[in-house]
Amino acid sequence: MVVFWLVYSPHFGYPYPFHIDEWHQITEALKLGDGQPPAGFYGAELGFHLVLFGLSGIFNLVLIYQYLPAVWAVVSALVLFYLVRRKTGEYFIALLAVIFFASIKSDVNITGLWFFTPLSFAIPFIYLYFYLFDEGIKTQNKKFLLWSLGTMLFLVFTHAISVLFALPALLVFLIINFKSIREKRKIFLLFSLVPISGLVFFKYFSGYNWLLAVRSLSSSLLFKPGFGVVESFNYPTEFYSLVGYFFALIGIVFIIASRDRLKRYLLFILWPVSILLSFLVFYIFGISFLSPFQRNLYYFALSLPLLSAVGFYFVVKLIISAVSVYCRKDYRMPVIFIVIFIFSVTSLIAVFRSYYTVSPRFSLYRSIDDDDYRVLRIMSKLPKAKIMATPAVSEAVYPVSGNDVVGTLFFYGDRTKSERFFASSSCLVKNKILGEENVDYVLSRGKIACGWEQLYNYNNFVYRVK
Repeated sequence: MVVFWLVYSPHFGYPYPFHIDEWHQITEALKLGDGQPPAGFYGAELGFHLVLFGLSGIFNLVLIYQYLPAVWAVVSALVLFYLVRRKTGEYFIALLAVIFFASIKSDVNITGLWFFTPLSFAIPFIYLYFYLFDEGIKTQNKKFLLWSLGTMLFLVFTHAISVLFALPALLVFLIINFKSIREKRKIFLLFSLVPISGLVFFKYFSGYNWLLAVRSLSSSLLFKPGFGVVESFNYPTEFYSLVGYFFALIGIVFIIASRDRLKRYLLFILWPVSILLSFLVFYIFGISFLSPFQRNLYYFALSLPLLSAVGFYFVVKLIISAVSVYCRKDYRMPVIFIVIFIFSVTSLIAVFRSYYTVSPRFSLYRSIDDDDYRVLRIMSKLPKAKIMATPAVSEAVYPVSGNDVVGTLFFYGDRTKSERFFASSSCLVKNKILGEENVDYVLSRGKIACGWEQLYNYNNFVYRVK
């Protein structure tokens, strides 16, 4: 319930998607229903679009999207709780892992739990294939390994980067355990299906021949600055709390202090370490291999809740031991309870204290309001048309009305023409742009006196121009 409330809270008072990537995903899903399969790189998230398309057959996708991040965050938290409980055998550590998971922050640069995107959709599957891979190797369990492979293959067709980022950690883990997996080497050969299926998938949607597909895909996996719509070198505390880092560091020290614990949690140590090395390469050479810098920031954050929970648990045990040694037996239990209670409450306050603190550059923005949604619903009853609207409102035009636009903020069309249209005071310029783009209707928040037929004038203006 707490996880749902935290993730849903930005939507209090705003029932529409926040991020342009959310509008983009809705658009691609609805286009599937209109017989327009994704082309080029948009096809790399086909699995996610199919999920959304299935939901669109039951619900109004635009209106339910406000709930999807919170619902899926709860699903992710439950998966994490179950896997940590299985991994550690400790209910308390599993509960702590969920709390630290809920504290992971979001913004429009690194995205995150506040948004329902292929990245956030992949989260429970990332935890799942890490756990299955780890247990499969340690227990020589063929079934676990095959389920891990199946989960990876599913993500290849849904959000391939959510598999690619983990390859260094998984390969190092395989090398370390090479002697113990010789008998299962045929099964591990099946994991070659991950890159092969990714290449086949890329070739199909890119339309390239095999040679060009290999070259293009290889170069596409070298991510330079400029990958994101908005990009910045985030500070580490912008997505995870200092207290969370402190407990994660304590957890790592606690794990590596024991050979048995290190063997048990090795893969979950390799996960953040491999990403830290990727950060180092990016800072020195300006290139991020396999996954972009912004995504690695979030994958790094996802690796920390388990370690933070282990660290917190270890500190609690130290507190109990210290009180037991220095406190009289008659007062021992009340003192332990009070100290742990104060320690826990103080720590949790520190963990969530800056949860809603977002850099102004990466704060939430609203593409449409209720008036925009109302008029777009009215325009959905018009014959299929092309609409001129501001780039921000254009993000919602296809998802709400099913009509095409001149240009959205990032993914579709030419936004510069839309910006020129609304910036110009000349009807000659406006009509020239409308003619070049073969526009049928103009949607504007202000009145435009260029002689077009006015169809609507309630807080928005709709004009028929042809």
